[in-house]
Amino acid sequence: MTVETALAIVAILGVLAMIFAHAHHDRQTPYGGTFYGDSSTFGGYFVGDVLHRYDPDPVSMVAQASGRACINRARNGLKLSELLVGGTIALESPTLGEPGTVEPFSEQLKSDPSPVVVIGCGVVDAMFSGITITEHAQNLRTAAGVALAAGKLPMLRGLNRFTPCPALSADQLARRDAFDQMTRLVAGEQGLTFLGIDGAGEPDICGDSLHPTAGYHQRIARHIAAQL
Repeated sequence: MTVETALAIVAILGVLAMIFAHAHHDRQTPYGGTFYGDSSTFGGYFVGDVLHRYDPDPVSMVAQASGRACINRARNGLKLSELLVGGTIALESPTLGEPGTVEPFSEQLKSDPSPVVVIGCGVVDAMFSGITITEHAQNLRTAAGVALAAGKLPMLRGLNRFTPCPALSADQLARRDAFDQMTRLVAGEQGLTFLGIDGAGEPDICGDSLHPTAGYHQRIARHIAAQL
């Protein structure tokens, strides 16, 4: 065997080893899903009027807990009705007059590499809009249908829990519970996985009275990871 032949064989073996390692890595880190949602998934919280973000964010926490690759496409203040049609996110910015925009769900799915999508909007719809629970249920069905039409496997995420405080009315808290239960019912009706939040334990909310602490996010992430 010549030196050139030996070097060629070594090079080929090296390439094959890289391909095997990459394939093995892919098998070990399957997609956990792309998460579409509001601040419950985005991981934002306010200090005064300034929006901060947890690092790692809630979806990265799910990835760490599950060992699966997860993508975060959540937006602060996003309603499901806004995600479906795209356009202005009325409550994204803490400063009035500076709303953000979002692409329609169907368009986002075209560039989404994950076969699984987690639909997690609901808190803003329930607690900070006038949408009826019947309308929200239909939006959930529509979102699931859009995902299925794009060849994705949709899952529905439950709503984060809150603690009674002056910033939230009893009606808002009751609507949270009702919309969470409706999300569970729609998931069952459509034969979809429901990623419940209630099993993550008692809510722990940060100083803005609206958003989970990092510790509560970690408990939610571990609970979601166990359901994937």
